[in-house]
Amino acid sequence: MGAGRARLYEVIDKAMERAQKSQRERTSGQHGLFMGGAASAEPVEPPLPSVDEWPEHELLASELATLGFYVSGHPMAKHAARLKELGAVELTNVEGRRNGEEIVVAGMIMSMRAMRSRKGDRWAIISLQDMTGGLEALVFPEAFARLESKLKPGTPLLLKGRVNVEEVGTRLAVQEAKPLDGIDPNGSVVMRVRVDLGSMDEYTLDRLKELFARFPGPCPIAFQLRNPDGLAATLRSQQRVQPDEKLLTAVREMCGADAVEVVG
Repeated sequence: MGAGRARLYEVIDKAMERAQKSQRERTSGQHGLFMGGAASAEPVEPPLPSVDEWPEHELLASELATLGFYVSGHPMAKHAARLKELGAVELTNVEGRRNGEEIVVAGMIMSMRAMRSRKGDRWAIISLQDMTGGLEALVFPEAFARLESKLKPGTPLLLKGRVNVEEVGTRLAVQEAKPLDGIDPNGSVVMRVRVDLGSMDEYTLDRLKELFARFPGPCPIAFQLRNPDGLAATLRSQQRVQPDEKLLTAVREMCGADAVEVVG
C-alpha cells in the first residue's frame, strides 16, 4: 500500500472516522449540495506519521494472529544454518522414523492442550510448526513439570525427544526444550559418538574416520569410549564435521541407534 504497516496502523482510527463521515454525507445527500464548486474536489489526504517500522517478530506475530499464517517471512528462517549444524530433523521428515528413535527437532508451538493423567499429574499435547510443516508432540508429566515455563506459543524452540509411532500417526515425546533465541549462534556445538569397545571390531574407528572425512565442517567430535568392564573415557577427535542427517544416520547404522547426538 505504499507505506510500512506501522505508519498505516497509526492512522487506522482516523481513516475509519473519515470513511464513516463520507458515508453519512452520501447517505444524507450532502455530497450534492456543492456539485461543480471548489468543494467538490477530492479531499487532500493527510500525510502519514513518521514512525519506526515494527520489528520483524512483531510483524510476523501480527500476520499469524490476523491471517493464521505467515506472509513476509518465518520466525524459524534466521535459525536455519544453526539448525543444520545441530542436526535438527525437519518436521515433515519425522514421519517414517523408527519408533523410539531419539531425535532433535525445532519448531514453534502453535497451540497447547493441557491434560491430566489418571493420577492427576499435568501433561500436554502441543502442536509444532517449522518451515516445512507441522507435528504433534507429547510432553508427559515429568518433562512437563520441568519445561512448562519454556513451552510458550510463538517461541521458536529446539526440542529433543523420542519418536512415538502410534495408530493416530507419528508424534514426538518431548524430553528437553530450550528457546532457539537463547542459543548463541557462535556457541560450541559438539557431536558425541558413543563407541562400545566390546562390540566393535578393530576397524570401526578407521571406518568412522573415513566417514567423517566425507562430511567436513566446523563441528568437533567427542568419542565416548566404553569398555566391557564398564570403564569409560572421552576423547576429542582432530576431525571436524558438518553433522547433517546423512552423517548421523550413517553413524547410527555403524554404531547403534543411540550412538550419536549433537549437543550445543
